[in-house]
Amino acid sequence: MSKPLHILKYGSHSEQRHFMENLDAYDQVLISGSTAAYFQAGMSVFLAKLKNAHPAQRVLLAIDPQTPAFQDIAAGADLSGTDQDNDDISSTWRVKPSLASLADVYGGIVHDCVESCDPLTPEQVSEDLDSMCDNVLRFQVAHLDDALKATEDYKYLKYAQLDTVIPAVLLAPYFFMAPDSVDEWLETNLHVIQTCIDIAKTRYSGFDLAAVLAIGPDTLGDPTELKTVIDGYSELGVEQLFVWFDDFDETTAINEQLEGLCKLLTKLVTGTHPKRIINLFGGYFSTLLCHQDIGLLAGVCHGPGYGEYRSVFPVGGGIPYPKFYIPQFHNRFIFREGLRAVTSLVRDEAGKFSRQHYLDEVCSCDTCQSVVSDPNPSAGFLRYGQTKRSIGRDGIVRMFPTAEASLISTRHYLQTKHLEFQILNGKTLPEHVEDLRSAYLFGKTTLGTNRVKYLDRWASIIQHQFLSGNQD
Repeated sequence: MSKPLHILKYGSHSEQRHFMENLDAYDQVLISGSTAAYFQAGMSVFLAKLKNAHPAQRVLLAIDPQTPAFQDIAAGADLSGTDQDNDDISSTWRVKPSLASLADVYGGIVHDCVESCDPLTPEQVSEDLDSMCDNVLRFQVAHLDDALKATEDYKYLKYAQLDTVIPAVLLAPYFFMAPDSVDEWLETNLHVIQTCIDIAKTRYSGFDLAAVLAIGPDTLGDPTELKTVIDGYSELGVEQLFVWFDDFDETTAINEQLEGLCKLLTKLVTGTHPKRIINLFGGYFSTLLCHQDIGLLAGVCHGPGYGEYRSVFPVGGGIPYPKFYIPQFHNRFIFREGLRAVTSLVRDEAGKFSRQHYLDEVCSCDTCQSVVSDPNPSAGFLRYGQTKRSIGRDGIVRMFPTAEASLISTRHYLQTKHLEFQILNGKTLPEHVEDLRSAYLFGKTTLGTNRVKYLDRWASIIQHQFLSGNQD
């Protein structure tokens, strides 16, 4: 099995420096369709420059067509300009500009739904199937590339042979299947994929085509619904499949959901039409499923410092507390929460914070070697948790990470995640299981059982599914 892909999801322009400054920490990039549509000029130039700097031959893996966004228009609503005294609230209700731009590019039924503020239905998709599929695929092939040619930078990029911005893989439109709507959307999804296969053969023959499967964690835990999904997708005539499990936090997932995940992937990887599968939003458990002795995933995607799970219909984030990724626990913790666990590992014989103990027992990434430095390594480590006061319009004082804390925490996260992929196949599965159980036993005494129980769950699932001859 080839080396698993470590994919970084582009979220906002403020993250560009993380992509450019950590080129060795990821293999390829995935961007959202709305970003490509709304910021086409800026994104095209950035990706061309990234292509020049990054060692990968095709650094842009794919553009997420984001078609589920039009299933629930309300989730993409922008009410910031709403007049609360206006009796006709619909007159000020609007879709976010980035999604509206994407709908304009897709045209047809997608544009009509946004204009009318109505959600897209399976019946509408079926009525406009060929046109919608072609528009979505053409957008991925040409939109950024055409935008690049219209920029002032193009003549310089062309001279440097950086004049194309084309994804390595085209993603077919896809629609989220909630547990109670699998029966309604499954047939539509399968028809969409088959239509894209037919279109790609004649119009986009030079591109690889992949399907996307988007379901919720409840479906993973429901054997009947899961079998329905497996039966439908296992017969698809595509070799690549991207999966998105809605808001699926691997650290809080229950055994039945993790077992369902393994079963789904096993059936799709080993069926009559085996798939090469990438998880669009995954954490360390997904990374373990990339192990050469498991081989259920070919790659895992996440954001720079976040995004190991994400809702298909995001509703915005909360307060950005300072967080630190603890390598032993393969998870990010609010800084003050993880502080005790870290400090218990780094005390020397005199009970003082030892830089060498930190590098040996916690993390020796490039960022930590620079930040946690002598003569005061303790003060250096505390830089990860620096905050600043901010008073909101409601008068409430909140603490936010400083710009430096956010920067170094993200660098540490990316470098540590990269190392997880690098050393993945350097250990046997039993060794990984032992590491998880050792970390769980240590975490119980520093963070409490409830905060680290996922490590024990992961170890048990790996042991039972792949080391005890129980894989079905």
